[in-house]
Amino acid sequence: MPGNSTLSANDPVSRAVHSHFLSTARIPVPLVATTYDIAIRSGLADVATSRRFINAETGPIEATLTFPLPVHAVLHALEARIGDRVVTAVAKGRSRARETYEDAIDRGKTTALHEELLPGVHMLSLGPVAPGAEITVTARFAVALSMIGDRVMLRIPTTVGDVYGDSGLADADEMIHGGQSQAAEVSVTCDSGVPVLVGGALVDGKTRVALDVPIVVEVGAWTAATLHGRAADGTGVSLGFAAAATTERPIAASVLVDNSGSMNELCEHRAGLTKHAAVLLGLAEAGAGLVDGDRLQLWEFNSWPRHVGTAGRKQWRSLIRQLTQPTGGTEIGGALAVLLDEDAPGDVLLVTDGKTHALDVHALARRGQRFTVVLIGEDSLEANVGHLADLTGGAILVPAGADVATAVVAALDAMRAPRPSVHRTGGATPAGVEVTRAGMTLSAAWTAAPGGTRDDRFDRAVGAYVAALRLRDLDEREAQRLAEAEGLVTHLTSLVLVDEAGAVQPGLPATRKIALPSPATQVLATSSAAAARMPTLARAATPVVAPRSRAMCAETVRRSATPGANRHVQYSVALDAAIGSRSTGPDRSVKRRIREAEFVERDAAPTGTPAEAPRHEERSRTAPLHGLEALAGRIDWHAEATRLIEGDLSGLPPAVADAIDRAAEQRVVQRAAESLGLSARKFVVGLLARAAAGGDRYAARIARQLFVRAGKREVRRVSQHLGFGA
Repeated sequence: MPGNSTLSANDPVSRAVHSHFLSTARIPVPLVATTYDIAIRSGLADVATSRRFINAETGPIEATLTFPLPVHAVLHALEARIGDRVVTAVAKGRSRARETYEDAIDRGKTTALHEELLPGVHMLSLGPVAPGAEITVTARFAVALSMIGDRVMLRIPTTVGDVYGDSGLADADEMIHGGQSQAAEVSVTCDSGVPVLVGGALVDGKTRVALDVPIVVEVGAWTAATLHGRAADGTGVSLGFAAAATTERPIAASVLVDNSGSMNELCEHRAGLTKHAAVLLGLAEAGAGLVDGDRLQLWEFNSWPRHVGTAGRKQWRSLIRQLTQPTGGTEIGGALAVLLDEDAPGDVLLVTDGKTHALDVHALARRGQRFTVVLIGEDSLEANVGHLADLTGGAILVPAGADVATAVVAALDAMRAPRPSVHRTGGATPAGVEVTRAGMTLSAAWTAAPGGTRDDRFDRAVGAYVAALRLRDLDEREAQRLAEAEGLVTHLTSLVLVDEAGAVQPGLPATRKIALPSPATQVLATSSAAAARMPTLARAATPVVAPRSRAMCAETVRRSATPGANRHVQYSVALDAAIGSRSTGPDRSVKRRIREAEFVERDAAPTGTPAEAPRHEERSRTAPLHGLEALAGRIDWHAEATRLIEGDLSGLPPAVADAIDRAAEQRVVQRAAESLGLSARKFVVGLLARAAAGGDRYAARIARQLFVRAGKREVRRVSQHLGFGA
């Protein structure tokens, strides 16, 4: 992360205009209420999350939300209450589930899709939602409790701050934050001890929490028991829990400490301790957990790794004092590659906030080391580093607040256990599986006898969780078949539902991407002295966070600029924000951001231009028609879908709008458009959408909507005339 990810000095404009957008936009946020119903039995929690959506707009919308989940959570059910109907989702292969969803969108039938974009990052899509309609979507996931020291806990992440690097996701699928403050109703039941809400209080098992911090439940006086449930085919399964065994076996390990800029952020909102300070204290205190014979190589990393030294129990504290202050980006993949090339021991302990995409998880897992992770901070992200730990048989431990020392000691204990930490019995069709996760040993077993003696929520929660433990033993086809049968959301399968009994909503729904609340730690850090660093253009708004979709930023800058302001200054600032500094790290959207910055510079046209109003006076007539297909990549199909389907080019860069209108003047285009009942402009938009459809689902929707009655041969003929590919 940059030196201060809460407000990067090189990117003030987008933060300011996004805050202004959030505070002044008239588009209502469709997500109006969230509830968490948490049931804990033995070492397993079954969590039902209900989200209520209301469309307060005049046309149909599609609501999308990308959010974090525990990396080991097993999502196993999805349903939607639409009026007096309850529609239940089924699991399908990822591509088939997406096709089902898109087909329902095209037909105007309300549909919901839950996908796992990355392990630990999920996306819920719902649409079209009719004007005035209210829909409640409930998803259920099962997750094992963690044991850190003598504390048994459940942690549910609710938001994540800025994440360094390239996730590989489409911009429309990224997690974004900076949304309106949200709260949730939480209820907790527990028959295995006394549940305590960390940082809050439960009254009769209920409370209301802000969603800018994680939900953390600690179970006091915890007791373990074997749970029984049923698989999808009705056979019985069991799941047992116990504290992971510890030994005094000496360890040789590399300890890699994150000292990137994001570690300067607050560790928790209730205390003034930064993540890095909490790590230093925790590592020093954890030295008491070392034994004679332990040898630890200490490394730190930001944009580049540095070997600090090697120490045993007696030298450990003095070595910790040589760690440096946080700065730079979170180049975790490069750091690990350097470390592993230095004949690293078989165990690696990674201490980080996890807020980076700059690592190839599978390539690192193939190197053979076991990775154990201590995750720091309320806004930390399990997704990538947690997946790495899971693939290599390591543990991921997330301490409560700033109690890093307990987590590091637990990590050292986990590394003392011999490898592998996963043990299966029963051959190709296992009779059982034993897994160690986060200080807890899970023992699963299958029986031939029918299961589910009690018809309650844990019957399926246990069955789904045990099924997920089996997936890694299966080839891809068998794993997908099992995940579909069990109704699981995985990297191979998604849950999708379609309300076939509901009314048809005509037209393409306007997509509303719902931003997560900014983490409380980030908001607290941002509220101090940030305005002093803002340029004059941006000081009118309180900076909150830059959204991942900079198209909205550029559009907001263009529309909300002060009359008479120096547009060249706006362009320079926006271009600086687009390119960023070296500390911001790689970003696949840099070229697109530069184009958007050019848009800010070149487009001085007033807002509110009618969709089909002539633009000849403000456009150059010298632009050639060749290369039209390449312009498809300059369009933000997600942000502009509603306008483009109506032929409204007011949100496009002038050069793109100019090229579209010049192409629309071609007689061959006008004849083809007339035969379909379209304007020539819409026909060209459809051709551009068709060209971009392979890599952009929103472009594909526009192309299908505009060319629903078009013959492929006619469209291909006009495309080739304009210089498009076949």
